[in-house]
Amino acid sequence: MSEPEEESGVPGGRTVRRGRRAGVAVFAAVVVSLAVGGVVVGPRLKSPAQVVADAAPPEASVVTAVAEERRLTEPVILRGRVKPGPSVPLRPPAAAVGEASVVTSVPVRKGDRLREGQVLLVRSGEPMFVVRMPFALYRDILPGMTGPDVAEIQQVLRRLGYRTGARGAYDEVTQAAVDRLYRDRGHRAPRSAAPDTGGGGDGGDGEPDPGGREPSPQADAPASGPVLARSAVLRVDRTGRRVTRVRVKVGSVLSDARSPLVELDGGDPYLETLATAEQVDLLREGLRAQVTDDVAGRRAEAEIVSVGRSVVNGGQGEESGFRIRLEFTGAPLEPAEDRTVRIDVGAADGSAEVLAVPVTAVFSRPDGGTQVTVLGPGGRRTDVTVTAGKMAGGWVEITDAVPDGVLGPGTPVVVSESNLGGTGGRG
Repeated sequence: MSEPEEESGVPGGRTVRRGRRAGVAVFAAVVVSLAVGGVVVGPRLKSPAQVVADAAPPEASVVTAVAEERRLTEPVILRGRVKPGPSVPLRPPAAAVGEASVVTSVPVRKGDRLREGQVLLVRSGEPMFVVRMPFALYRDILPGMTGPDVAEIQQVLRRLGYRTGARGAYDEVTQAAVDRLYRDRGHRAPRSAAPDTGGGGDGGDGEPDPGGREPSPQADAPASGPVLARSAVLRVDRTGRRVTRVRVKVGSVLSDARSPLVELDGGDPYLETLATAEQVDLLREGLRAQVTDDVAGRRAEAEIVSVGRSVVNGGQGEESGFRIRLEFTGAPLEPAEDRTVRIDVGAADGSAEVLAVPVTAVFSRPDGGTQVTVLGPGGRRTDVTVTAGKMAGGWVEITDAVPDGVLGPGTPVVVSESNLGGTGGRG
């Protein structure tokens, strides 16, 4: 009874088997297609790096320079010091000298720059002012006085910001300016005594003169007011000078008008250095130099003004050598005792200009000779056999060239060849 059931299922089973066989066939076809595609297309698929690696090298680009006529000089490098200029003594006025003229305060210090109107020192309690004038005061300036000395003092006061009165007259406005000059600096201006306007006395003042005129004791007497004593004025020819040495101290007695109070730099700073025997042969007066203060981060230009011809002993642990002095041609560097500065001098040995090419343009041949490649019109190259002379500053002298007439001033010469992927030098 089971056989009819088996027969009734045969058609359905055949359909399933046919579907499975079709799927296997399709899958096999896909696999075969992929395999064939990989074989055909695979060699053509490359990474960007592989594409660059397989690419042909770019054409070389030529780097050239131009042959020149120039003086071959090797810079001379020295170490030197910036020295202050010659000192100028600042002496006290004769009116400030005496046994009772005792220094009680010295506000100024070495290295200070003088400013007009500043108190340089105090003697016997009275200040001494720095004043720029064409001549020294020849009298004390008292109320009511007139003259060129008063006019000069008025100019000083105006430069310091004080208002003055009538030109050349020591009037009340100018007196007030002098009074403020003292007070602004912590001092009191000395004052002239008030005139005696009283009647007669033991001296006979007030008695009528033989001509019958009444006496006028106040006619020639100065009025009461601030006085600018000549002992309070220290005249300088210009402000801004640097104090290089202080010669007095508290307790010093100003007993000699020839003894300086301080010393000032009288000239611009200059440079001093020592050169070896080899270096001095390359140096001469007039050569320019660049000066570098590495600590201060400043540079300046200088010029050699003297070249020593005999060996001198160096100081402060320095070696002996030939003394070289230079002066600044522009703004000078500040003197510094605690350090040296670098001096780069453009050396000159007196030689004339020569035909020269960059060192990189000269290369050796296997036979031991040297040559330069000249680049002509259209990129045409010509190898020129050369004889090299002295070298300096990255250039080499050409003393002879074969063939003749090919290499001269302005001729392009090959110094290197470079690719996009890197740079290749020449042997």
